[in-house]
Amino acid sequence: MRVAGGERGSSGRTQRRTDPGNPEVCPVFDLHRIFTPGQPLNAGGVDDPKITEMIRLQRRTFDVAKRRDILWDLQRYISQTTYYLYGPSVSAVAAWAPYVKNFGPNIGHDTGGRIMAAWLDK
Repeated sequence: MRVAGGERGSSGRTQRRTDPGNPEVCPVFDLHRIFTPGQPLNAGGVDDPKITEMIRLQRRTFDVAKRRDILWDLQRYISQTTYYLYGPSVSAVAAWAPYVKNFGPNIGHDTGGRIMAAWLDK
């Protein structure tokens, strides 16, 4: 069973995940997925050789202090290049007339499916 911060083992205690895909183990994990060319989350098409090399160098360095310094330099460089601007988190508000039936707010990408199921009671 998956719980916040780990997995519930057979003894009932929460155990931390230690796999390489866990962002707690590799703090540069999200930066790799967002800023490395060819990654699915690189929506902006970022192809900066310096960022790519810093991510690779950080992953290949064994000394924790050096890795931390590389990570801080990487974050500093990314903040100066500003490839992405993260806006505020928004809430979706929906309203419809009382005669519109079988319709509800949908925060996902399936608005068409919701509209196809809706009907007017006039």
